Amino acid sequence: IQRGILETLREGALGILQKRFSEVPPELTSKLNSLEDASSLRELMLQAVDINSLAEFEQLLEPGEEAN
Repeated sequence: IQRGILETLREGALGILQKRFSEVPPELTSKLNSLEDASSLRELMLQAVDINSLAEFEQLLEPGEEAN
């Protein structure tokens, strides 16, 4: 069940980013796919709705930045 939740959150965040910015770099996708914390993924998915750029979103994926 947990694996399914994580996958759904990852797909949701990626889908939002793809809709907003057309292409998502493979490096960003890889970083997002490596996350294993549902609450962080949920927050990132919400951030994807309002974020100004893919670069800003990628900064959220840096270690220690997810808690912001």
